[in-house]
Amino acid sequence: MEVWHWDDPRIKPHEKKAWEEEKDRGLRAVLHLDRMEVVPLAREDLPRVIPAENPRRVLGLDETPWRKVMTWEGFFSDIWLLDLETGERALIARRSHDERSLSLSPGGSYVVWFQDGHWHLHDGETARSRNLSEGLETGFADEDHDYPGPAPGYGSAGWLEDDAGVILYDKYDLWLFSPAGEPRRLTRGREEGRTYRFVDLDPD
Repeated sequence: MEVWHWDDPRIKPHEKKAWEEEKDRGLRAVLHLDRMEVVPLAREDLPRVIPAENPRRVLGLDETPWRKVMTWEGFFSDIWLLDLETGERALIARRSHDERSLSLSPGGSYVVWFQDGHWHLHDGETARSRNLSEGLETGFADEDHDYPGPAPGYGSAGWLEDDAGVILYDKYDLWLFSPAGEPRRLTRGREEGRTYRFVDLDPD
């Protein structure tokens, strides 16, 4: 027998499928060896923490507020920035729909993500966010997107050294966005009808 309730966070078929992953889920924490202290990062209301290579911050994703709507609207998450030293967390964005676009800079200072047709940047030092692509003539949402739900972005080529900037894609070109400066288009693919992308030829 299955008992359904109108207020269930997930419909029963989704709940059953998710159970296999949920029942064995562990909650991430960090162990500070210098003082032998464990700082919890993930919690029941913030179950997903994305490991990073910097010693300062990591990202957390919380989809629990949006479980009811995912059946008919798609997958959404709230984005959190977590301090590895203290475990404190700061909310960066609500109802983010393009998890693949989410990127923490190598030094842990900045976060970029794509939402509502624009790229956004959060400064972990000032705790301020801004729209990176607002006012630009080009669009950064997938121009060929033809299925229900918000159009995703085209992704990124990654960060420059020392968190100096991040290279983001539109349909044709590479754009350099620095945390403090103006955006700069690095290629001229749109005029040529040619798509440029960064390819790493060094497997190491």
